[in-house]
Amino acid sequence: MDKRIVRDGQRFQRPDSRPIFRSRKKVLTIALGLFWVLLIAQLVGGRQGLLRLARVNNKIEHRIAALSSKEVRVEAMEEKIEALRNDPIAQEEVARTELGQATPGAIVFRFEDGEE
Repeated sequence: MDKRIVRDGQRFQRPDSRPIFRSRKKVLTIALGLFWVLLIAQLVGGRQGLLRLARVNNKIEHRIAALSSKEVRVEAMEEKIEALRNDPIAQEEVARTELGQATPGAIVFRFEDGEE
């Protein structure tokens, strides 16, 4: 016995048989919609998604900036080393400031705290 009732040219189901979906088109539309939602979620937040890509690019930019600042420091140190090897004025300045030496013929005054 057919459980469908035809009324005014349309098909209806009897109340005892409850259809989940009324047509294949609706099922296909829902399935495709769910597929697209899952695909977009995977592209954005997945293991290799756009958010991870943005974080990795940000880390790369920070490390490049840190590297360039260290390269500037290395260049400055190389210039200082070259000056200390070849420039007597630079050598004298380091000897005075860091080693506490004086030039020949210079008078050095030392102030010491003493007990009275």
